[in-house]
Amino acid sequence: MSFIYDKEFMSLLPPLSAEEYEKLEVSLKEHGYDGRFGKIIFWKCGGKEILIDGHVRVEICKRNNIKIGKENRQYIDFKDRNDAMDFIIRSHFTRRNMVGIGSDKRDSLEEIEQKLADLRIRQEKNYAEGDVLLKEEEYLNRQKVKIHIDMLFKDECSTIDYSVIRWDWDSTYHVTFFIHNGKLREDLTTCVLNGQEKTEPCIIEDYPTKIQIKFRDAWNCALEEVKQRIRHDEKKKDSYSGFFGSSTTTKTAIPDEYLKKFARVLSKAFHPDNEEGDSETMAYVNQLKSEWGI
Repeated sequence: MSFIYDKEFMSLLPPLSAEEYEKLEVSLKEHGYDGRFGKIIFWKCGGKEILIDGHVRVEICKRNNIKIGKENRQYIDFKDRNDAMDFIIRSHFTRRNMVGIGSDKRDSLEEIEQKLADLRIRQEKNYAEGDVLLKEEEYLNRQKVKIHIDMLFKDECSTIDYSVIRWDWDSTYHVTFFIHNGKLREDLTTCVLNGQEKTEPCIIEDYPTKIQIKFRDAWNCALEEVKQRIRHDEKKKDSYSGFFGSSTTTKTAIPDEYLKKFARVLSKAFHPDNEEGDSETMAYVNQLKSEWGI
């Protein structure tokens, strides 16, 4: 089998005790991998096969050269990573630690709120189960968000908006789309945009028609804003290049003491803490200082 392990997915899995692990290994050695052990679950995403369920079984089989036939593998088409994580938490913790949570019956918002309140009491009294209880809380909060989104989808007053954040370290624009009605807000998805995108995320195919229309309007507005910001960045970069010129020429033409004074003035003027300063300009100043050997 050729697949990859996902560290985030693996972190959701509660470890087997030494006794449980030993019993499973003995049974696999004795019977081989057959239907009694359940199917190994995979997710085909981005041309890769990601292991979702069966990490311990696969590990034991690999170490003992036990073959897992194709009939014991299953591929599930999850909507996104959150959907896959919900599946992992629901399937594993209902089997081991979360009896009654994540069953086929969907809890109401009031029931989830009550379970979260009970969970907080358990967290205060039982520190030994800290990791398990945190994952249980994460699962309940995910269900709560889903209910909120369903409510917002049905609310005629709901609208979809977005926020844009520029990551300075790699100059990318991260756009978070969210739905709100003035009282309630939930994030839908976050995308990295470069202004060249032709289509919106495929996730909206599962939204109601009215929500799809609102999302596309927000998507087009966000895309245009990102394009404008990129054009502004390029103009700013060109203006800096024209102002500073070639750093090599400047280095050879101006004594070091004057370059140091000039660098101090630039640093003071463009420091992000100043009203007219910003981190992008400061990064360029630091680049110049490095090239000048300051």
